[in-house]
Amino acid sequence: MNLQLMPFSRFTRSVGAALLALSAFSIGRAASELFYIGTYTGSAAEGIYSARLDTNTGQMSDLKIAVKTANPAWLAISPDGKFVYAGNEVNEYGGKKTGFVTATQVVGDGTTLRVLNQQSSEGRGPCHVSVDTAGDCLFVANYAGGSIAALPIRNDGTLVAATSKIQHTGKGKNPKRQDAAHAHQIQTSPDGKYVYAVDLGLDRIKAYAYDAENRTLTAAPERDVIGQPGRGPRHFVFNPAGDRIYLLNELGSDLSVFTFDGASGASKEIQNISVLPKDFKGENTAAEIQIDRAGKHVYASNRGDDSIVVLNIVADGKLEFAQRVSTGGRVPRNFVLDPSGQFLIAANQQSNDIYAFRIDPEKGTLTRVEGSSLQLSKPVAIAFAKAK
Repeated sequence: MNLQLMPFSRFTRSVGAALLALSAFSIGRAASELFYIGTYTGSAAEGIYSARLDTNTGQMSDLKIAVKTANPAWLAISPDGKFVYAGNEVNEYGGKKTGFVTATQVVGDGTTLRVLNQQSSEGRGPCHVSVDTAGDCLFVANYAGGSIAALPIRNDGTLVAATSKIQHTGKGKNPKRQDAAHAHQIQTSPDGKYVYAVDLGLDRIKAYAYDAENRTLTAAPERDVIGQPGRGPRHFVFNPAGDRIYLLNELGSDLSVFTFDGASGASKEIQNISVLPKDFKGENTAAEIQIDRAGKHVYASNRGDDSIVVLNIVADGKLEFAQRVSTGGRVPRNFVLDPSGQFLIAANQQSNDIYAFRIDPEKGTLTRVEGSSLQLSKPVAIAFAKAK
């Protein structure tokens, strides 16, 4: 553009138009959040899907297949947002009784993923994966196999074979569900020095020291968080301060609150609260737990009651009931809060649908967004993309 030859009025109009276009583009970008959906594959679902959430209206749209892969039952995204990892919940891989994990790379606008490689999960039925804060290691919990593993991540996002393979042993009080170890979740501590693995079969969160240089795990039983017998823990979250643990018990359909000392690893249960209505009759298993960024509200889902419960965090980190809402479908296996903290998205495994709920910024309560839904066969995991 030759500014000397352009009349000033035309120049200002051109700049103004460009700024308006840039502003509209920026607003549009800011209002749209990309997220991924893992599914149980079969006759209808084919792998990981992508979709978008409008954070102004709460409407979801643009559902499409991102990559085909078998039973991506849990998703984890690298800290830089360039890679998406899946725990493929199968019981056989490479001719062995094990599941596998898949590394994928985000392509273009993120709605497409490209498979980089796969590795054995070193156990049957991998149901949960997570990435350390540096993006150097993938951790996997194998439910059916009752084991965990650590797999280093190369700079290009690909996975190396497991450097640590640890088999849990023992059983719990419930003869049907706790006949053996069942690792159900794995994640790092707030300081990144330890890795904690929830085992439904053992009624405890097992602790491991994490060697970041060698990307290996070593048992640290003195830091184990011990739950009540027969409660069958599934998932947990730390509060933002890192001094409370909220543990959702699948078999007990309740939630346990623990104090937690990050330095010593000492923990103590200070509360146990049901997530079911007092008059509920029938079978129920609790599924997912989330905490808001401010550390004011905890959310938990029920499969059977098919609801999400909102609990306020009050004095001493304990919980009090605030609300219970229907998820709009059957068996809400997973739900997440969007990065803006304005919406909750719930995936109903058995009714094959996903619904969005607006979060009250003060009360933390939920209101279903009218007309916002996606239809997808057996959605079981949701993860929001990260800005690159």
